[in-house]
Amino acid sequence: MEIERKYLPLDLPRDLESYPHKRLTQGYISRDPVIRVRSIETLDGSGQEDRYVLTVKSSGLAVRQEYELDLTRSQFDSLSEKVEGHLISKVRYVIP
Repeated sequence: MEIERKYLPLDLPRDLESYPHKRLTQGYISRDPVIRVRSIETLDGSGQEDRYVLTVKSSGLAVRQEYELDLTRSQFDSLSEKVEGHLISKVRYVIP
C-alpha cells in the first residue's frame, strides 16, 4: 500500500549536490488504471545499480495499492515508446 506524502522545504541546503540523490525518468502508459514506467539512476557515486520499474496503481488519491515489477533496461526502453505524452525527468534528493 502506498500513502502519498509531499513536503515543501522552506530552504534548500547550499551544498545540495553533497546529499544522496537520484535521477528519475518516468512516463505513464495508462492513466486509468495508472501504469507507469520509471528508471532510477543513482548520481551520488554510491555504487547502487540503476533500476527500471513498471508500476500499476489501484484507484484512489491518498491511499492505494501499488504493484511493482522490475524491468531490464531494454524492456524499459521498449515500454517508454508506449508512453502517453512525454517522459519527464526529475532529481530526488534525500535531505535528513
